[in-house]
Amino acid sequence: LHKAKPDAGRKPKVYTGSSFIDGLCKDGRTSDAIELFLEKTRAVQNGGEMSQVNHVMYTSLIQAQCKDGQIFKASRFFSDMQYYNLKPDVITYAVIIQGHFRAKHMIDVMMLHEDMLKMGMMQNAIIYQILARGYREIGDL
Repeated sequence: LHKAKPDAGRKPKVYTGSSFIDGLCKDGRTSDAIELFLEKTRAVQNGGEMSQVNHVMYTSLIQAQCKDGQIFKASRFFSDMQYYNLKPDVITYAVIIQGHFRAKHMIDVMMLHEDMLKMGMMQNAIIYQILARGYREIGDL
């Protein structure tokens, strides 16, 4: 999949990069996904368009890191995303909250949930289900 990247002469659309990164993550090839992501971010740092990096890429990487038990790396991606003015959506929050539940980082779960509320972000059934299941598993529900 990584070898099948678009030709260097063509300018790939942002969803092409997102799809490649998401596919690599879902295939368990997180390090390849990070490598591709870093290529994109280096291009931005060298004067390229920020539109080549988006919140979908970050969400895929955050989810892969959480599944790999790398919650601190996932949290770093979450912070970097916001540093670059990319807004996490409800899916991104669901992924990082679930990762913190798995790691038993309850203070982080509560802070992330509160951030969502402060931002006026609409919560959905996924968020409620993650919160209910998480609190039930740790015995606080």
